[in-house]
Amino acid sequence: MKKSIFLNFAYGYGPFLRALDIAAEFNKILISKGYEPFNIVSPLVYGSRQIQIAKESHPELEIKFDVDTGAVLNKIFYKGKNYSENLKLISENYFKVEKEFNVVVEKLISEENVVMEISRNPRILSPIPLSYSSVMGLFSEFLQKSVNKGMFSGNHVDKCIKIAKRIENSQTKIFVSEPKSLGIEELCVSVPFIGTDVEVDQSSIEEGVYFYKSGINELDYLNIDFGKFKVYDSDKDPVKIKFNKNIIGIVARAGWGTISNSVILNKPLIVFPYSEGDDPEIFFNVEVLKDLDIAAIYDSALSFSENLDIAISKLPNMCSFKNQILIKYGMLNGSRYCAEVMFFDMHNVDRFLRFSDKEVL
Repeated sequence: MKKSIFLNFAYGYGPFLRALDIAAEFNKILISKGYEPFNIVSPLVYGSRQIQIAKESHPELEIKFDVDTGAVLNKIFYKGKNYSENLKLISENYFKVEKEFNVVVEKLISEENVVMEISRNPRILSPIPLSYSSVMGLFSEFLQKSVNKGMFSGNHVDKCIKIAKRIENSQTKIFVSEPKSLGIEELCVSVPFIGTDVEVDQSSIEEGVYFYKSGINELDYLNIDFGKFKVYDSDKDPVKIKFNKNIIGIVARAGWGTISNSVILNKPLIVFPYSEGDDPEIFFNVEVLKDLDIAAIYDSALSFSENLDIAISKLPNMCSFKNQILIKYGMLNGSRYCAEVMFFDMHNVDRFLRFSDKEVL
């Protein structure tokens, strides 16, 4: 029976796509080495839009979307008025949801011959022994640093830190991608940008900016006056438009999928400042961007044109940072880098056999 990869991810389209990116690269390596590619099984959390985005990003892939795991996974995704409320919900319901998740995943392991998991910022532990996770920084560390800064407090946060460590300690390997939002633990592997392998789209479209709305809740940001600029947005236009040669700027929340695309393609980038109550990862991401000086932090006191000019002025720093990554790793494609490490592990069974009761290849 053909073997399968199971995807596990945090809330939002970005984490789903980053897990899918690594799975796609792993299958490319299998094919190039003469192995049969694995099936890919993903929880269906976001309905037809999730399926559409997957097809736009990886039209070459056939993905089995599973409703049961998606329904359970959604129970611990972002809910409540702010992030602290979301943590409270997780602390109260996590272990009940994990038991439900184990049941539906065990069924997939049997029915789909799932032999490994690829995850992005996983928020729940699965029963799959061989699991490769990718992050910008450890979730437990994001939470602890947030507590130290007075962003959150309470017993529910402490419980979530313990849950996060439980998930992290069960991973076969954790890939931490550049530019790291926090430090990394000894057993983590540092890798380049994790994202879809991108190149400039040469098709002809009207010059404009791309507005990636995912994760943005503040109306002030959703109702920006873009002035004279043509605006393409993630709700209405294909994802690949942001790679087009005529996109002169990208506007987004500070998530690393979009940021890495901008760096690789030398696209001026404008990100929104951290909003109180948002995911603490966004706070640390914005701080890293400020330190690197590769993006404009949106200033509502300025016109959009002025914000874009600031972003354009950061391009030399962005190019310099990209070259540093290329020199360090020999490639920019972190998804490919992760896949190569995983394939290497498959041929060195003693390195990972303690995580799995059967050979993967």
